[in-house]
Amino acid sequence: MRGDNGEVALDISGYISQADLERVLGNKVKLHRGELPGVAPAGGYNALYYQPEKGTEFGVGVQVWRDPGLAESRTRFNTMRNTYSNVAPTNKVTEQGFRSFFGSVVTLVFADPRRPLVAAVTCSTKFCNADALIELSRRVAERLR
Repeated sequence: MRGDNGEVALDISGYISQADLERVLGNKVKLHRGELPGVAPAGGYNALYYQPEKGTEFGVGVQVWRDPGLAESRTRFNTMRNTYSNVAPTNKVTEQGFRSFFGSVVTLVFADPRRPLVAAVTCSTKFCNADALIELSRRVAERLR
């Protein structure tokens, strides 16, 4: 996949799958792959999005940034923490993380302190409780290694 600038997008296929969603959220939640609006895929960024088959709720999204170095990742993480709303620190996935709430959407952002990676898992509160968001985020974190 190429981004808008022709650059090959960061490959994050398999970071979260339909099977993961069914295992964590149950098979009553019907989601299918869609396009996450916003930032275009690029060499250091990509996103996966699963939208609900019915309704207007958000669904589940995964975003991953791979920076040139740890300093850039720390800056990205800190900027996100300082600009997201209703932030609460968490170390449930990695040593560096926070949860953020906005309306009916919750995001868990985490960084790998040893690698230049930052990831965000976002889910509608209609589909994810805190435990489900942590479990989905842990699955993404395991695949980042």
